[in-house]
Amino acid sequence: MKTLSAFATAAIDSPHIDPIRLVELTIGSTTLYLCDRVFGDDGLCSFDGHIYEPFILAWGTITPGRINPVTYKGEPGEPSITIDNSKPIGGADRFTTLFASNDPHYCTITISDIFEGATAEADKVPLFVGQIEDTLEMTLDRVTLSISSYDLDIINKFSHSILTADDYPGADPDDIGKMIPQIYGTVKRSPCLSVDAGGKSTITEDMTDSSPGHSDTLDISDATAFPLTGSFTIQIDAEQLLISSRSGNTLTVGGRGYNSTTAVAHDLGAPCAEIQTEYVYIIADHPVKSIDVVYVDGIRQTTGFTAYTGQSGDEYSGYAGKAVVVFSALPTFTKQVNVDVSDTIDVDDTIDVSDTIDVDDTIDVSDTIDISDTIDVSDTIGVDTGSHGHSASGYETIIWTFDTYSVTGGAISFPWAAIDSDWNTAATFDSAADVMTVQPGYYRDYSGPPYQFRVCARSGAFDGGTITFTCFGVTVSMVASNTTYRSSWTAVSSGWDTWAEMNALSGTINCTGAPATQSKVAEVWVEIRYYVSVSASAATGVAKTGSATKTGSATKTGSATKTGSATKTGSATKTGAATKTGTVTLTGNSTAETVIGIRIAVDCDGYLDDGAGTYTGTPSALIERPDHIAKHVLIDRCGLTSDEIDSTSYAAAGTYYAAESFVLGFVILQRPNVRSLLNRIARQSRSIEFWDAGAHFLKPIQYAAIDKTIDGNRVDLGQIWLSYTDRVNIKNTIIGRYGRQWSGHDDEETADRAVVTAIDAASVSNLGTLQGDPLSFPYVAGEVQAQALLDWALDDLKGARLMVEFAGGYYLEDIQRGDLIGFDVDNDETINSALLGLVSYYLDAFRVLEKSYRNDGAIQLKAVVAYVIDFMTTEAGDFITTEAGDLLILEIE
Repeated sequence: MKTLSAFATAAIDSPHIDPIRLVELTIGSTTLYLCDRVFGDDGLCSFDGHIYEPFILAWGTITPGRINPVTYKGEPGEPSITIDNSKPIGGADRFTTLFASNDPHYCTITISDIFEGATAEADKVPLFVGQIEDTLEMTLDRVTLSISSYDLDIINKFSHSILTADDYPGADPDDIGKMIPQIYGTVKRSPCLSVDAGGKSTITEDMTDSSPGHSDTLDISDATAFPLTGSFTIQIDAEQLLISSRSGNTLTVGGRGYNSTTAVAHDLGAPCAEIQTEYVYIIADHPVKSIDVVYVDGIRQTTGFTAYTGQSGDEYSGYAGKAVVVFSALPTFTKQVNVDVSDTIDVDDTIDVSDTIDVDDTIDVSDTIDISDTIDVSDTIGVDTGSHGHSASGYETIIWTFDTYSVTGGAISFPWAAIDSDWNTAATFDSAADVMTVQPGYYRDYSGPPYQFRVCARSGAFDGGTITFTCFGVTVSMVASNTTYRSSWTAVSSGWDTWAEMNALSGTINCTGAPATQSKVAEVWVEIRYYVSVSASAATGVAKTGSATKTGSATKTGSATKTGSATKTGSATKTGAATKTGTVTLTGNSTAETVIGIRIAVDCDGYLDDGAGTYTGTPSALIERPDHIAKHVLIDRCGLTSDEIDSTSYAAAGTYYAAESFVLGFVILQRPNVRSLLNRIARQSRSIEFWDAGAHFLKPIQYAAIDKTIDGNRVDLGQIWLSYTDRVNIKNTIIGRYGRQWSGHDDEETADRAVVTAIDAASVSNLGTLQGDPLSFPYVAGEVQAQALLDWALDDLKGARLMVEFAGGYYLEDIQRGDLIGFDVDNDETINSALLGLVSYYLDAFRVLEKSYRNDGAIQLKAVVAYVIDFMTTEAGDFITTEAGDLLILEIE
């Protein structure tokens, strides 16, 4: 409800009220005060220290805005006024003369009502604040102006930065022109922009391990980002090459297998990247609260980088006030390819050989050779073996995650969630037959051998039963909600004591005891300790003693002679043939390759409040509650003041969000339409938002008391219109997507990673299944909030809702969009009849979605059924009341 002064509240209760409409129009540095008629006892049109000129000739309908009854999207208001252009005003000979030195489209116009007898500024009733949108008519005697509300003015005011080559000369060309991300709340896999990561391209030819060689040339797809002068190093797969010079897209090779790498063959299209001492990626165009996880092409990283939040004391040099991640080496990972050979070849051999060859051999050998050997060896050599030793320099622990899965028993919902490195998503098991296996999908190895391991799992919501995770023969059992389980450290043994064997491991998740309804697994992994390095000492004390001597000799006498010959007769012939059927196919994998990382992403907490707690009330707190986010968007990003935000509605909304634990998290990757952004924030917080008289309002959709009751004396009974929301909008079975991973620069529903469902059984029974399109809640991370939003949406969609549009006098002045109204049909038969008997005071509450000030002086409202009150009686016939004394509000099924 609008807050009116005591004078205005009393005035609107009179059926004979005749308001005076005022306009304040600021053009440049001049403010004009206009009205639509002469008022005051002296006829001077004086109010609150200003003289108002009666230059308003006509009004169009003034509509502050509309709210769609199905989608709750707002539509801006566009009233019009006609001003006298024939008289001097504001120091000019006529109104339009002021346009010569001032842009009229940035003039602010405020429209207000006052009632006879008003004396103070507080007695004004604000109707509309906006700016000139268009001049509908301009003549010597009149000007008609169309005025738009702040809904349109705010659209393009979001402050943001675009990544440019001037600001970041080392930026990846693919990232130039993109908006530097801005982050609110807690988000998963927010994409980073490459601002100093060297050149990246692909090779345009196959390479062998020797060609191209020294001084040969190599063509790549686009060398724009590579150094134009001097030598530099590139990497293709795991091999580094020294490049002596570049001309266009042609590189001259200065050496293969550079920096102790091995020269190997590379396929056409293989990625190549410039080697630098560091690689810098921007996370956000502002400081963030925290950075939790860093990914390279979707693979979680644990070493090789430093993340900077951008907060004071945690900034990277040259990137003040920005969150960045800096890699000390080219981001790469090793990808395993498990190959399986399927051989279906069959050979049908009908060959027959006929052999009539005969050999006549008369060869004779006479051998008279004799050997006389008198050699003797005397050996007195002795060896002292000495000693040597090895030492290990300790171990490190890594988190070994899984990348592929297969369901081998039962039916498991969202099985991927058990290996997605996200504890907010979970695989769902509902029977003892549910079994799935998990395996690594990328080859990984480290500088030393494996030493110990332990098996780990994190449960989600649990409703009874037992779920086990087994790997390397070690098992952990999950029996409680949201609990982390780890086995004891176990020494590796034969069969899994090398990295090759580790990469071949698999694990099994098995529901061994059926839950009452559903139990969930949030994540499984293995922690492995490995020796970092091994050193060996040289052998000492090794010596040779004694010697070996040879005496005597060996002599040969006699000779060998051959007589006779061998002759061949006959021949061999071949008949028949051999044929081959079948093929050999390669599937799966058994090789490993080094892949150059292209996409860097992070899990992080975004914007934090300033030191004064301007937006959340707590210094440096994470900005994640919907009202806090909307306030930050409007003030910090769009340059508005706190006076342009309705503090009362925001405070009430904040109380509701806190009670419901509603929070949002999202990444802004493209310049937003602020009007759409505010609508999405409100929609995913079960709220509506709108502008009224120059202030932004945020109102949750919740069961609440009626703000005002309408009777037949307050409305024009001949101007009541009833209708229903469109039948085509009825839906009784819908799903909602939530839990977005922001890994790309496209805001697409396919990036939502979890699903909730809602079905209205009564509507399905009555109308049959009416399946709605999936609803997307990309800003919502939690299942409870997503389900609450979907249930609310289903409540609105499961049937056609009654709408009432009616006109009346200034008794309706204090009603505002979002307010709840009721009709006194039980005590007033006239309004009951006008409403066709379709409305009950005790059953129906209507939410106001549209308000218009008509040019005939009437106020017109449009409202839709907001909820249904199901009243019950006790044995004495009294209404059941809440502790607060209000009627118990229930939903009728």
